[in-house]
Amino acid sequence: MLIDAHHLGQGQTGNETWARNVVAGLAAGPDQVHVAVTRAGAAHLPPGFEPARSHLVSAGSARRLAVDLPRVARAVRPGALLVQYTVPPACRVPAVVVVHDLSFERPEAAEWIPRRSLARYRATIRRSAVRARRILVPSEYTRQDLLQRYQVDADLVSVAGNAVDPALLDALASTPRPDPGEQLVVLAVGTVLPRKNLEVLAAAVRDLRRAGLPAVLRLVGPVPDAGRLVLARMDAALGPALQVSGVVDTAGLAAAYRSAQVLAFPSLFEGFGIPVVEAMAAGTPVVCSDATCLPEIGGDAVLYAPTGSVQAWTEQLTLVLTSAATKDALVAAGHARAQTFTWAASSAAARTALLEAAA
Repeated sequence: MLIDAHHLGQGQTGNETWARNVVAGLAAGPDQVHVAVTRAGAAHLPPGFEPARSHLVSAGSARRLAVDLPRVARAVRPGALLVQYTVPPACRVPAVVVVHDLSFERPEAAEWIPRRSLARYRATIRRSAVRARRILVPSEYTRQDLLQRYQVDADLVSVAGNAVDPALLDALASTPRPDPGEQLVVLAVGTVLPRKNLEVLAAAVRDLRRAGLPAVLRLVGPVPDAGRLVLARMDAALGPALQVSGVVDTAGLAAAYRSAQVLAFPSLFEGFGIPVVEAMAAGTPVVCSDATCLPEIGGDAVLYAPTGSVQAWTEQLTLVLTSAATKDALVAAGHARAQTFTWAASSAAARTALLEAAA
């Protein structure tokens, strides 16, 4: 098996987390696993991984896809290749492609993805899905979305969900929940983009404050150029009650979850929504939107609000912040639900897909 793990060491959040944990799961199994990594990524391979089975590729997508991965495939001669999103055009190895979401296919994607990149994603990922021997997606919602948009055989598309990174679980275990202060922290985790719908959340937190609750909104995650206008509007709504932490390390993320009274996740579109599961594992109650895959992931362990209703978000957040019974019930249900998502299951699904592709 050959795995394109160029995401390792690149700080690509969900894609890197998926690659790191699935590589570790496959490497621990009975199959001979080779990986394609960048120089920065080599240090992120599982402990004890044989150096002879790691192969350097460029961090740049053009060279990696056109030159490096085909070269590695010719040298390794694997039975199957696992990639995220894009199959190298010149590579003739049977491929399994992972499609985490199809947000780039939505009309509003032009608000956060540059036009050239958007055109490339739509062309190359569609071709890769059609060409692949097997396709992995993180949720049943994404599976149905892919089947509706692309002409692929339903039997070839399987769900391999995400889970909490073991490093974050370790950090959570060693991070006590601090004594509650005067502020009620509403936490939002993820990249600040229009599709994350954070302006609705800012308006809800503003209304919480107007009702007398000492709520603040804390943002954890990068703010790319496409999110700067969103952030400016949130700042106009909340002023000092908006706390922007930016990108944090694993320990910082654990501390953010532990110190929050609630995670709010109002996204318009997700393929999985891993902060929802991370918060549940941290013992932090969750209010999230009722859009796309989120009811599938949250189940009955979170509260939901429509994406466009500030009033509904205010009401659900108020319930969590003022009702100990509601909070305790969500924490208990969240712990149980978080444990149903495992990297062992995802790695097993990836292995099955690779073996089927190679057959």
